[in-house]
Amino acid sequence: TVQGRLQARRALVTGAARGLGLACASRFLAEGASVLLADLDADEGTRATSMLAAGDRAAFATCDVTRREDLEAAF
Repeated sequence: TVQGRLQARRALVTGAARGLGLACASRFLAEGASVLLADLDADEGTRATSMLAAGDRAAFATCDVTRREDLEAAF
């Protein structure tokens, strides 16, 4: 089991398919959080989520944060 400062917390990281967003998601996971990675690029987002290998603590949603319905579907 993962222990950390964010144990039992949940995070939503937008732009998480690459770069800074992916780095943030990785760090949140390392600190024990469950993370929903969100990005417009479904292929890269799915790949990034698999790469993190965090099991059921990481999930991906295709999401355009400027669209309310995308945000509602992600949650």
